[in-house]
Amino acid sequence: MSRFLPQCSFTVNPAADVVNLGSSLREETEKVANRLHELIESGKTTVVSYNAKCERCSLIDVCLPKMPRGRGSVENYLRNVLSENEGK
Repeated sequence: MSRFLPQCSFTVNPAADVVNLGSSLREETEKVANRLHELIESGKTTVVSYNAKCERCSLIDVCLPKMPRGRGSVENYLRNVLSENEGK
């Protein structure tokens, strides 16, 4: 069951033109939004991998894509962060 209201349009700016979502785009949007809600409710975080575009992302400090996963990760992460900051 969808968590969305039955409205079929979307506006970024009330003065802008209304963008009507076709049924396939609306369906895909609902699937993605429902998956997001499932992830949030599960309390699990997704696995991320660092790449060049991460440096331009406003969420890099939240996402922590350079954070190693597995045993000893906090120690390794802090060592890497401190060594990176020494060079700045």
